Amino acid sequence: MEIHKLLISGNALLYIFGLASFYAWNLIDIYAQPIAVSTIGAGWSLWGSTVVSSVCNTAGYVAIALLLFRARRFKVIALAAAFIAGISGIAVYALSMGLPEYGEAFFFGYRGISRICAACVIVVWGSKFSSLGSVRITVFTLASFLIACVAYLAVDATEGFLRVALISLLLPASMVLLFRVQRSSAPKATDLEHPRSFISTTWRVLLVFYMFGVVTWIVILNSQARLGYGEPMGSIVAMASFAVVFVLLVVSLVLGSTFSLSYIYKLVLPMVMAGVALIIVFSFERSIGPAFVSTGFTCFDLFCFVMIADAANKTKANPIRVFGWCRAIESSLPLLSIGIIFIAQNVFGVEENTLIYLFAIACIVVMSASVILEKNGIFERAHLNPSIEYPRAEVIVFARQCEKAIDVYALSAREAEVLSLLVRGRSVPHIAERLYIARSTVKTHITRIYQKIGVESRQEMIDAIESLDVSVVDAGEDIESRVD
Repeated sequence: MEIHKLLISGNALLYIFGLASFYAWNLIDIYAQPIAVSTIGAGWSLWGSTVVSSVCNTAGYVAIALLLFRARRFKVIALAAAFIAGISGIAVYALSMGLPEYGEAFFFGYRGISRICAACVIVVWGSKFSSLGSVRITVFTLASFLIACVAYLAVDATEGFLRVALISLLLPASMVLLFRVQRSSAPKATDLEHPRSFISTTWRVLLVFYMFGVVTWIVILNSQARLGYGEPMGSIVAMASFAVVFVLLVVSLVLGSTFSLSYIYKLVLPMVMAGVALIIVFSFERSIGPAFVSTGFTCFDLFCFVMIADAANKTKANPIRVFGWCRAIESSLPLLSIGIIFIAQNVFGVEENTLIYLFAIACIVVMSASVILEKNGIFERAHLNPSIEYPRAEVIVFARQCEKAIDVYALSAREAEVLSLLVRGRSVPHIAERLYIARSTVKTHITRIYQKIGVESRQEMIDAIESLDVSVVDAGEDIESRVD
C-alpha cells in the first residue's frame, strides 16, 4: 500500500490524533507532576497515589470485561467518562486551592476517578482500532505515540491553571475525535466468540509483558521515590521513546508491514540491559538508567496494543472485552510491584543495594524467557509444527486455513470461489472469465470478502487467513500420504 494513501485515507488523522490524546494524558499521569500536587505540597504519598491509581484502574477494566462490554452504547459511556475525568481535574485544582488542608484527599480522589474514566477511553479506542487491517493498526498506533510524546513535553512545560486545563482537555478531546470517526464496515462480535484462538495467539506475549512490566514498575517507583515525581525522568522517556518509535514507524511505512516480535526484542532488550547497567552503577541516583528501562517497556506496551487489536480482529473476539481483560492485567502491575518492594524490604529485610541486584537478576530472567520463546518460534509460528517438512506443509496448512476462513467469516459459496482464486493472485478479469460473471460482480464479491474478514487489501486478507489455527498434525499426515 502506498504511504501517502495510508496516512491520508479515510479517518487516518482522526484515529492518530484521537489515540495520541489518550497516550499524552497517560504519559503525564505516570511520569509528570499530577494536576494537584503543586497545591498539596510534599505531604502526599507516592505509594498511596500509586495504590489508588492501580486499584481503581484495574477495577475499571474488570468492570468493562465483565459487564460494560455488553452495553450497546459503550461509546456514550466512554464519552461521559472522559468529560467526568476532565471536570474532576479542574474541580480538584479549585478545591485544593480553597481548602489546602484537604488537598491530599482531593488528589487521591482525582487519581481514582480519572483512572476509572481513562479505562473506558482506551478500551473504546482499542475496539475501534481492531476494525482496521494489521498495517493500519501498526502505523496509526506508532504515529499516535509520536504526537503524544510531543504533547507530553509541551504540557509538562506549563504550570498553574493552564497546565490543569490542558490535561483536563486531553481525554474529552480524544473521545470527541472518536465520535468523528465513521462507522467501520468490519463485522462486529457480540461476545468472546473464539476464546481459545485469541488466547493461543496472545498468552505468551502477555506473559512476558507482565513479567517485564513488574520489573519496570519496580524501577519507576524506586526512581520516583529517589528523584521525585516527574523531571528529569519523564522528559528522557518521552524523547527516547520518540526516537525509537520514529524508527519503527519509518520501517513499518517502508516495508508496509506490522510489528515483528524479533525486531521488538532487538530494540527493547539492548535498552533494558543498558538501563540495568546504569542503575547498578549509579544506584538510582540518576534518572538515565530507569528511563532506558521505561522506554523499553513503553515500546513493548505499544506492541501489545497492536497485537491485541489485530488478534481481536482476526479471531473475531469481542474487542471491548478483550481489551478490558488485557488492560486489567497491565494496570495491576504497579500494585504487584509495590507489594514486592514492601515484602522484600520489610519482611525479608532486603537492603536497597541488594534489591538493585535482585532487580538485575529478574531482568536477566525475563530477557532469557523472551529470547527462548522467540528463538523457538513460539510467538510468530505457533500454528506450525516444526516436525513437518516445509514448504510443502505450508501449502497444506494454508489450504486448511482457507477452508476454516470460509466457515469463520461465513462466506457464501460464490465468495468462497472468488477467495480461492484471489489468494492465488488471480486478477479481476481472470476471475470474471473463470467464473463466467461480470467484472463488477467480482469486485463486489471481493469488497464483501474484505468487509467480512475486516481487511482492506489482498495482503491483509492473506495475513488474516494465515493467523487462523488449524490442525497441523493432520496436515503432516496429508503430506506423508501424498508422498507414499
